[in-house]
Amino acid sequence: MKRDMDLIRRIVLAIEEQPAGTGKRFTLSERVAGADRDELLAHIGLAQEAGLIEVKLRRALGREWGVYEAELTNLGHDFAESLRSKEQMARAFDWIKKAGRDVTLHLLIEWVMRQMGE
Repeated sequence: MKRDMDLIRRIVLAIEEQPAGTGKRFTLSERVAGADRDELLAHIGLAQEAGLIEVKLRRALGREWGVYEAELTNLGHDFAESLRSKEQMARAFDWIKKAGRDVTLHLLIEWVMRQMGE
């Protein structure tokens, strides 16, 4: 599996859209179209490892795969705000590539932090 930065962005945005106080059940697959179950769960894990989200429990809900108690970290909120649109994501990729580096999640987060500091 290749890491998909746009899928990570869409996961973060889907969690951000979750209304507060709606209970613990939150199913991402209905909000993140185009990703299969294994790809979605792997990218949820990557987003969690990067410190963008906190997921307390992942489990199968019948035929639907869901996430319980998913919420954004402070960094995740910054990430969502800075990379809300695909145009913003393209600007971040351009900044990283102009520096002669490969696009990594770490460098994408660094770009977000620079944007928040301006």
